Amino acid sequence: MTSSVLERELDIDVRYLRRAFHKAVGRSICKILAEIITNSDDSYKRLERDPTRAGHRGHGHREITVYFDRPKRLVKVSDSAEGLTFDDMDVNFTRYGRASGDRAHRYGTRSLFGKGLRDVLFTQEKGNVRSVKGKHAALSQFRYKTNDHGVEKPSIRIQPVRLTSDIRKGWGVAENGTAVEFRLRKDVSLPQHAALAAALGNFYMLRLINNNPERVVRLVTRYNEERTEVAELSYLPPQGALLYEIADRVTFEGVAYALDGSVLLADIPLKQVEAGYEDRDGGLLVTDEDENVLDLTLFGYDGNPHAARLFGTLKVTGLGALIEDKLNAEVPEELLTETREGFDRRSSFYRSLQQVVDSALKPLVESLAAATDADHSIPARLRQRHRKAFDQLNDLYRRIVGGRPMGPGPLSDDQTPPVDGLAFQPAAAVVTEGTVTPVRLLLNLDLLHPGQAVRLAPSPGLQVFPLTFDVSTAGKKGSLAWKIIRVLANDTGRFSLTAQAGDSVAGLDVTAVPRDVEVRGPMWFSPSLLHVRPGQKRSLALYVNLEVIGQGSAISIVADGSPDIRVSGDTVLVGEPSLGFLFRASLQVSGGSLGAKSRVVATFGEISALADVEVVSRNREISGQSGFFQGYRFKHLNDRWNRPAYLADDGWIEINLDEPLNKVYFGETKESAVYAVIHLPHSQLRLADLVLDEALWKMVMEAYESTLTHRVDPVTDIRLYVLERKAMVGPGVYECFVDIQGLHALMAETRDSATEAAAGQQS
Repeated sequence: MTSSVLERELDIDVRYLRRAFHKAVGRSICKILAEIITNSDDSYKRLERDPTRAGHRGHGHREITVYFDRPKRLVKVSDSAEGLTFDDMDVNFTRYGRASGDRAHRYGTRSLFGKGLRDVLFTQEKGNVRSVKGKHAALSQFRYKTNDHGVEKPSIRIQPVRLTSDIRKGWGVAENGTAVEFRLRKDVSLPQHAALAAALGNFYMLRLINNNPERVVRLVTRYNEERTEVAELSYLPPQGALLYEIADRVTFEGVAYALDGSVLLADIPLKQVEAGYEDRDGGLLVTDEDENVLDLTLFGYDGNPHAARLFGTLKVTGLGALIEDKLNAEVPEELLTETREGFDRRSSFYRSLQQVVDSALKPLVESLAAATDADHSIPARLRQRHRKAFDQLNDLYRRIVGGRPMGPGPLSDDQTPPVDGLAFQPAAAVVTEGTVTPVRLLLNLDLLHPGQAVRLAPSPGLQVFPLTFDVSTAGKKGSLAWKIIRVLANDTGRFSLTAQAGDSVAGLDVTAVPRDVEVRGPMWFSPSLLHVRPGQKRSLALYVNLEVIGQGSAISIVADGSPDIRVSGDTVLVGEPSLGFLFRASLQVSGGSLGAKSRVVATFGEISALADVEVVSRNREISGQSGFFQGYRFKHLNDRWNRPAYLADDGWIEINLDEPLNKVYFGETKESAVYAVIHLPHSQLRLADLVLDEALWKMVMEAYESTLTHRVDPVTDIRLYVLERKAMVGPGVYECFVDIQGLHALMAETRDSATEAAAGQQS
């Protein structure tokens, strides 16, 4: 190891260097910290991918700590990764613009420019790097100095340091690791702790690091001697539904680069390109083959208002190697901008990539645009009613397809016949008011005989189908038989059901919860997504099934995300039943800074429940678009089967304006159809029927393969299930679509006209 102090003067014009550095990170504290955090993450990656060095990871493996002393404007970013020696610093720090070479060793890091650290330390004040590797310690200082010729030059002073316990303690490096320290310039704003944690958590370059279970990024902010705040950075992606999976390739200079990604539709509009890279929520997060984040963009649809709800990921395999090859070429070409804002839109590769991705996004955006344009022609109050109808359909869809199974599930192979002849499985059930829910009744054929009647007696307020059946009609396997019983509670509360066959008796305890409570396992939050305003307090309900988690149990509560969102208490003690055999605890959630996000987690042993919380400017009701079914739109389908309606893959129900009967009700143009929906009750009724039929057939067809019981044959069963669900959800949907008073008036007018016509014929 070299023992003398080394001072390197970068042979580059200082004005160009400062201009380039300021262009790269400027006054953005997110860009400043992202450069250092990603360097630490790169170092951890190299350790994780090199088994020969696994023993040098150190006790603090996984952690990256950002310490921010606000009064001193001092920033320190430390890790416990590889560390650097004197020679490492000379090689890595003093050759500006040299490619890192990590890819040649398959380390898969994002160090493509070899100058991210300098971009920070030469733009801020008094930058230092302290590092320990093995038995060696070294210090680098980044300064501007005037040389013997009176010319100001960037200078890096590197010196070895004798490693002692005091040095380790003073540097905060227990074993191997690096600490980067600098003072922020005075023109860099100082955000509050919660705002900075939220901004860093959402910053596009850090999202995969913040989501990596092998990494913990901790922000520590010191305000004064008495006040220090701590937060772990996290990224919570928007809630939404999958629209499209990208599986394609882009060809550039004769080489094909595979594209893999997913495009999702958020439940609510997202901040897009207009918010900038630091605040943007939407867009496709573009990565290379090693999951290095390169951009956040919707390519040609950036800024398109109809794409405001799109987000997702796009991996371009081989792109990282291409970027480095271009940097090392005889005539270098940068595919990424030095401003850390993604692709250089002028590069030929980007234009080739955009062409492929835009072709995938085009039908999605056009579909959203068509629906939005039609929707805007309808008065806001009527749109709200229509969205309420789709809320009901999505709620039913979740219950029988995507949510809690409507059936009791398959019998286990080790299930034994009930010793008393009859037994419900399970002996207690949670149902939703107004929703038909199947339960299983087990029968012991050694104690019951074929032809024997089983009678069911529900308590008041509970309906049962069937009320009686013959043992011979039950499914059977050896001496074990079973029958699916359907129960319907007309209201919330606790009910009971008794089954009896001769001397054999079984009981079922039923708890019915409100419609707005989504049942999810033995413990769940309601709602699962909560919006609060800055300074506002709202209640978040935690439901606990006492048949699974007993009274007296302690459930831990943790808010994982922005510390600016606070939850009352860190423990819930399970008490007496609140509703049937359910215990309900009410947590108070308070919101701080606008835009803060957090995930509330309740844990009891292996059982957990989740709820996402976001601080917004006003409470947003996610309506009509918070599930599979998005809405309806009028189209000329040119369908050879002449179907009256069609459910598209993106969840929109398309009403066919070419179908003869639809022409009678809606006319032949979108304008006439919108007029009919607004003003003509009989057209509203037709629309409600079409929407109901398409939605119900979709959900029943899906559920029939998983959760719905097979009765007679698929055609008969599905038709009956559709009719049953239509009777259940139909009244609410019709009420949202149809002007009931107008329809009654129209019917009365029609009857009067018919009566007058009949009277005229008789006279």
